[in-house]
Parts: sequence; C-alpha cells; structure tokens
Amino acid sequence: MDKLHRWSVPALTEWPNEDAVFASLGASVVVDGAGLPQSMRAGCHHSVSWYSKELARRFGTALLDVGLTMRQALSRSITEVSELHGSCNLADGSPSATVAAWRLQPPLIEYLVLCDASVLVALKGGGGRDHR
Repeated sequence: MDKLHRWSVPALTEWPNEDAVFASLGASVVVDGAGLPQSMRAGCHHSVSWYSKELARRFGTALLDVGLTMRQALSRSITEVSELHGSCNLADGSPSATVAAWRLQPPLIEYLVLCDASVLVALKGGGGRDHR
C-alpha cells in the first residue's frame, strides 16, 4: 500500500481505495474521491483513485510553498492534474473529489475546504480562536 493511501480504507473491501492523504510537518491534505459510476466519468479513462492520489500529492507539495495562498496552491494543483488527462474529454465526465487541508503559518493555522469535507483543529490546552 503506498503512503498516500495508508491512512484510509475503501468503503467496501472489494473496491479500490478512492481517498488519499498527504501529510508533512507543516501541512496536510485529505482528498475524498467521489465514487461515481463509470457512466458519469465517460470522458475519462482515469480512475477515481488515480485522481485522488495525484491531487493530494500535488496540492500537498504546493502547500509547502508559503508564497502561495492555499487557494492558489489548490488551483495550481487542479490545473496540473487536469493537464495530465491528455486525450480525455473532461466535458463528458471525469473523476472528482472533496478536499480538506490545513497549513501552519505561525501563529495561525490556515485551512481550506472544498465541497463537503471538514477540518477539525484541537488545540492543546484550549485557547482562543482567530478566524481570519
């Protein structure tokens, strides 16, 4: 099992794992692949698992560049993965996913959520909130 999948398990044991995780000391990304039937992904030959792994790896790496906002990092990553599709006709349907990520920018914790994912932050010893 590759390291992008080791922290999650497939919904059903007979299905491939469609989720991926990128984790580093300063940032983490969780990509929850949308398990759509092939008919809804008719324009693309890539699997949801492939899409999730590529997006998690690229977004997580982009987050390490603190010169990019989280939105810029995600936008760049989605564009890069789209370019990997080559001859796929994405207008006819392709894999998709929800995304949740956080990044440390001391003294703040930045976060980004795309779709219906969530980020939970537990502070050791409590503390105040700053929702900038």
